[in-house]
Amino acid sequence: MMLDEFDRKTALLNATVAGDLEAVEFLVARGDDLETCGPEDETALLVAAGGGSSRVEIARVLLAAGADRAAALKDGSSALHLAVKAAGARGGAAMVTLLLQEGVDPRSLDARGNRAQDYADDPHVVRALERHEARLKLLFAAETGNLSLCKKGLLTSLDSCSIKVQIPMLPPPWVA
Repeated sequence: MMLDEFDRKTALLNATVAGDLEAVEFLVARGDDLETCGPEDETALLVAAGGGSSRVEIARVLLAAGADRAAALKDGSSALHLAVKAAGARGGAAMVTLLLQEGVDPRSLDARGNRAQDYADDPHVVRALERHEARLKLLFAAETGNLSLCKKGLLTSLDSCSIKVQIPMLPPPWVA
């Protein structure tokens, strides 16, 4: 393999490790492979996720470019697992929130059978995960027409988060 080919495959990983947003944007625009892996199967998104809040914008660029949201390390750790584990040391609540908003599955299990939530010890991360789960329950209830869940206090667990649920307006029963 020529050095140029090797550099092209690892440049995105290296730029992500270095936290170089401009380089990541350039390499993504150039068409570098988003799914090139390092020795532990780490993709650029996984590296960014483990970098905490300092890598949120890099993760945003990678996700917008189509990075695999289901990518995982050899031990099964997803981007969300890595973000949650890094949260205490690197302020990862913003990264966790981004990954949840972008559709990274919070139910994925690592090799130990743990979800990302099982590693959460930062109160901001715990709250972000709880709010996301409450949103999912509310959306599922609305989609299935089970509005009694909302009446039982599900909305109170959402506090001031913004959710737009469209409930179809049915005509009154006396209108044919």
